[in-house]
Amino acid sequence: MNKCRFLFLCIFFVVTFLVSGCTNETQKDQFEQLLSNIHQDKEFIFEDLIWLMNRNEVMERKELSEENKQKNRLDYLSKPLDSFEMDKGSLEQSVVYIFSENKKDSQFVSGEYSLHTSDKELFVEFANTLKAYLSDSLVEPYANDLSVLGQVYEALNQSKSVKWDGTDGSMLTISIGALQSEGEETEYLIKIKTNAPLPDGKSLK
Repeated sequence: MNKCRFLFLCIFFVVTFLVSGCTNETQKDQFEQLLSNIHQDKEFIFEDLIWLMNRNEVMERKELSEENKQKNRLDYLSKPLDSFEMDKGSLEQSVVYIFSENKKDSQFVSGEYSLHTSDKELFVEFANTLKAYLSDSLVEPYANDLSVLGQVYEALNQSKSVKWDGTDGSMLTISIGALQSEGEETEYLIKIKTNAPLPDGKSLK
């Protein structure tokens, strides 16, 4: 009986260790993929898209349709993504592709990931882990600093953001905030947005 119990405990700990290892590896892969989707060679990018691509080209490459429009706006196309897995839970995730004008032949100028959860501890864990990856991968931001990602409580009253410039004039903005609706749980939100370089004499979204 004791041998059976010992064997059971051994199997339990081995399985727990393997599951934990897989979770950590999945989390690492997701953060590394996130960073590679927004940053390359000191410039800010968005996935495999080329800045100023035609809207129809983006729709074809990302398998989007007119149903992905945000509130009938042609310049914002969005869709949900798989949840972002962390050790103690997951964050809901979506992506937005933003174009220069509210028309069908406009150009791709910005991309944004939006992640949210009502679990404050999970949100803090995500923000701190993201902060560590950004610190290792990017130069110092030009607006605010990475401590912003730790200001969850302050974000309840006012959203906070931190910004970087790429060597080509592209930009990365990361902001945190909270959505509070009467009678509902507070949702903690983080947005990761890159913008195309600004053409001379023009402005992009």
